[in-house]
Amino acid sequence: DGYWDLSQYLDKKENCQRAIKAYEEALKVYTKDEFPTDYAMTQNNLGFAYSTLAVVEAMAENCQGAIKAYEEALKVYTKKDFPETYQSVEDNLKILLNFCGGE
Repeated sequence: DGYWDLSQYLDKKENCQRAIKAYEEALKVYTKDEFPTDYAMTQNNLGFAYSTLAVVEAMAENCQGAIKAYEEALKVYTKKDFPETYQSVEDNLKILLNFCGGE
């Protein structure tokens, strides 16, 4: 979360790229089968990083990365098992889709 947090104040592009790399590395450990909630949380954070990066570069590509990450998070954060978190991730996805032009 540190790089993404930093991207809100300094070097947005560079720190988002660092955050994405860090989340992708974390997902090598936090697999859906072994650590489902950590996996989902990391995917949600990855979605944030991609959506933030989409503001400054490669909008279509980064929107797709964010969409994929949010959809992966929702595979664990189901409406039945995690209703509040599900709604939060679903809202993030809707905002992203609106920003990305409904891609």
